[in-house]
Amino acid sequence: MLGIRSGFTRMSILGVILLSLMGFSLPAALAATNSSQAGAGAAAPAAAPPGAYTIYKELPCQCYNGQTAIAYRVGYYVPPDTGFGHKKVLLKHNMYTPVVAFIVKGPHNSHTNGKAGEAYAYAYHFVGGVLRQQIKIWAKYDTRKLRDNHSFGIVTAFCNGYTVCPQWVNQAINAQALPVSAASSTQPDGTRLGYSSRTS
Repeated sequence: MLGIRSGFTRMSILGVILLSLMGFSLPAALAATNSSQAGAGAAAPAAAPPGAYTIYKELPCQCYNGQTAIAYRVGYYVPPDTGFGHKKVLLKHNMYTPVVAFIVKGPHNSHTNGKAGEAYAYAYHFVGGVLRQQIKIWAKYDTRKLRDNHSFGIVTAFCNGYTVCPQWVNQAINAQALPVSAASSTQPDGTRLGYSSRTS
């Protein structure tokens, strides 16, 4: 039996060497966290590409732990669900930075688990002054401090019920301004962002 096991071990080693010579390797992306399954507080993989942890922007935040800004790192994205930060939010979910900023600076920030938090807001689509569609928009973040003394930051952000956010969400004219009044009944055509549901 020992001889058989040794034979299999030698064959396995030779197989790995042959695969390496042929240009095959285990992709680092396989070790990455699937954020939709592991939760927003899960660590990003050590194999993230160079520059992924660079801070793309600091966003004002009413974070659950009292901090007033959250890092939005460059991040990376490998389909279907590997990565974090700006590249994942943009390339997978088609959400622009002003929309992410609007979400986290709002009042709906809460703790989820560990040092992870989340925030939400709403996007409203008006046609002829009538609300035709409302989408809840989310941002998930991690407040753990990294070596640069900034929080890990935005893990992902997305439109509820969509993998890819409709483009009209990014065209909200007040993405960087205060939300419009929920009491207003004379909205023009177009998109607004806000912090209260108009369909409930």
